[in-house]
Amino acid sequence: MATQPIATVTHGGDRTEIRVVGTLDHTGAVEFEQAFTKLRGTVVLNLGGITRITSYGVGMLMRHLAGIGNQHKVEFAECSETMVDQFQMLQFSRYGRITSFHARYACTRCGRNDVVLLDVQRDLKVERATRTVHSPEYPCGCGGRLVVDDSLEFVIEHA
Repeated sequence: MATQPIATVTHGGDRTEIRVVGTLDHTGAVEFEQAFTKLRGTVVLNLGGITRITSYGVGMLMRHLAGIGNQHKVEFAECSETMVDQFQMLQFSRYGRITSFHARYACTRCGRNDVVLLDVQRDLKVERATRTVHSPEYPCGCGGRLVVDDSLEFVIEHA
C-alpha cells in the first residue's frame, strides 16, 4: 500500500524548504501542488523522506520544477536512495543542483552495507575535467573500509 506523500513547507528569510516524505505518486498530487505556492527566494526541496516514486510522481515533480525554475533557485537536499536512483537516470540538473544525498556504502572486507548522508560541498571532491568524484571512506567495525558502492558520476551534472 502506497503512503500518501506529506509535504511540509517552511519559510526562513529568503528561502523556502519543502520537505516531502512517503510515496510520490498520484495520491498526493493536490497536496504536492499546494506546497509549490507562495515560494520565496531559494527553494530547498528536501527529498530525504521519499521512499518510493512512480512515473507519475517523476512527471509531477518535473512539471513543478519547470514551473518554478525561472523565478527561483532550486536545491535538492538530503536526497533519499530512491531519489538518487532517479537522478542517475534522468536529467534533473536543468531544474537545480544537489546539495546533499544519501549514498550506499559497502565494506571491502565483510560486505556490510550502510547508507551515509553526503554533503556535496563538504564531503566530495568533484573533478569535472576527468569526470571523477572522490568520496570519503569510513572505518568498518571489522577493520575494513566502508566505500561508496555506487557510481557518483551523476553528481558531476547535478552539483
